[in-house]
Amino acid sequence: MTLPVAQKIWTISANNRITFVSLNDTMGQLLKGWADFLLAHGYTCKGSSNGAAAAMDGVNRWATAANAATRGANTVTANSWMVLTDGNSANICLSYVGASDDIARIAFSPAGSYVVAGTATFTPTATDEQVLWTVSVIGTTTSLDRIWFGWVDSTSKLCRFLILRDSALIGPVWGVELVSSRVTVAFSPAIWGFAYNNANFCWGSGAGAVLSDFAANTRGGKTRINSVSVNVGGGAEVFLNSATGWQSIKPELQKAIGAPMFPMSIGSAVASNQGPVGDLFDWYSGQGTAICGNTYPNMSWIEFGIGTQASPGQGIAWPWDGSTIAQVA
Repeated sequence: MTLPVAQKIWTISANNRITFVSLNDTMGQLLKGWADFLLAHGYTCKGSSNGAAAAMDGVNRWATAANAATRGANTVTANSWMVLTDGNSANICLSYVGASDDIARIAFSPAGSYVVAGTATFTPTATDEQVLWTVSVIGTTTSLDRIWFGWVDSTSKLCRFLILRDSALIGPVWGVELVSSRVTVAFSPAIWGFAYNNANFCWGSGAGAVLSDFAANTRGGKTRINSVSVNVGGGAEVFLNSATGWQSIKPELQKAIGAPMFPMSIGSAVASNQGPVGDLFDWYSGQGTAICGNTYPNMSWIEFGIGTQASPGQGIAWPWDGSTIAQVA
């Protein structure tokens, strides 16, 4: 099969290495790195906290990684947070909250409704908040560098991130992105947020394999449709006659050339909100024997997932820049 052409124009920040000093230092550098990347590409700061001073006033208080490194035990203790606004007018809230230094909280508000809490240094609140992640972001192991990658599109309406340690994904593969809507009820902006753990960001095996619905341990996708919060999962229409070996099949209708890349969509199986939700931009199923950081011909696509050099596994293909060799360890 011929390679697909990316639908969006992407800026990719690759190989951002955080030299390990401590978990707290790593988290501060990571949170600031994510925010700086988005701010440099069309996102705006709605408000921020360095743990001592905070307001929803458009001021970026994360001048250094230390400013992003004040951890609160929970959302009602002082912590470093930042709320960003994207091109959909949605908000993303990054908050350094957790019981240990490796944990942070990632959430979004489709309507862009974050306001300061009663105490400004506490985590902001939003009436339509969708919480994506509240567990370990960087892993608990106190050794080895972390390397993060980021994608943002030219309209500032899609962003995605992942982080690796020792050639394997850790923490969340997360983002907040516009989708091509397939619903006929109120869905504006047509966005979803996702956060998959390292064991579940994969295509899986078998013709019916999908990205998981949102769950406490595996995380997943969330959106808001018809003023209701909805958990969503992802998948694709495979159109092959094998239930188990499709990843190695060379489809005859595509001249039996190359491995298949299936475009992915999201949908809901939630009672009263069932059905297709939207088609994803530049998400494709990957190879069945993938290794994190493998690039496709012409380096126009890259694959990440559960596979490592020692143990290849299923992955997801995202656009790549055509030249950069990914550092995964």
